[in-house]
This record gives sequence, C-alpha cells and structure tokens, in this order.
Amino acid sequence: MKKFNYRFTKLTLIFIYIGIALCVVGMGINVLTIATSDIASEANPVYRIIQYVLMFLIPVVLLIILISLLTSSYYAIDGKTLKTSFGIIKSKYDINKIETVLLEPPPAPLPAFPAVQHRPGRSPPRPCTAGRQALPPPSVPRP
Repeated sequence: MKKFNYRFTKLTLIFIYIGIALCVVGMGINVLTIATSDIASEANPVYRIIQYVLMFLIPVVLLIILISLLTSSYYAIDGKTLKTSFGIIKSKYDINKIETVLLEPPPAPLPAFPAVQHRPGRSPPRPCTAGRQALPPPSVPRP
C-alpha cells in the first residue's frame, strides 16, 4: 500500500498552530480560574463543577482534532481501495467505482467581468473553466 501525506499550505499550518496555542492558553486560564475560585462557599456547587468540566472539555477536544490533522492526514492507495484520512475523518472508496478525477489548476486570480447591463430574459456571463481538466475514464473494462 502506498501512503501519501497531505501537504498543507503555509496559511493552513499557521491557523492550525495558532489553534493549538489558543487551546493550551485556554487550558492554562482554566487552571488559574479553578485555582483562584472557592467552590465550597457556593450554595449549589453543581453548576460551577459542570462549568469547569466543560471549560476543560472543549479545549481538549479541539486540541485532539488539530493535532490529528497534523499527524494523520493522508491518502493511501491499496490494490482495490483508495483510503483518505483527514485527521479523525476516515473514508474508503472502491477504485472500480471512481469514474472521473478532476485536476484542479493552481489558484488563480478571480475572473473579472466588465459591468454589463443584463436585459430581462438573458443570463449573465459564465466564468471560463478552461483551466480544469478531467481525466478520461480508464480503458480497462469494469466487471
């Protein structure tokens, strides 16, 4: 089985690392808040305990998701299946059922259209899709 890791853009990596840093800072603030508060002096401490549990649960879950994006984002090609993994989201596709693979061109500037008055009954101009290429279906007959 061949395994290929996803290559994230620099901006995506920056956002993932910022998210990880915010999770760590949030957990530190939560620890400081719990250390400085007095649960015993409250009339009903149940709500405060639920609040503290949720304050820890949310950053921990986000931290797990962000770290899993960095460590386990890949696609693998087996003899019969294409396996994709994007963090904790995993999928399998049967290679024989794949009909078309669309190759996206590198990002280009957005197309600009001149300001044209549209008459009723006429459709606006459509963007050009000449840069996209669809691979032809495989010539191997499918069972």
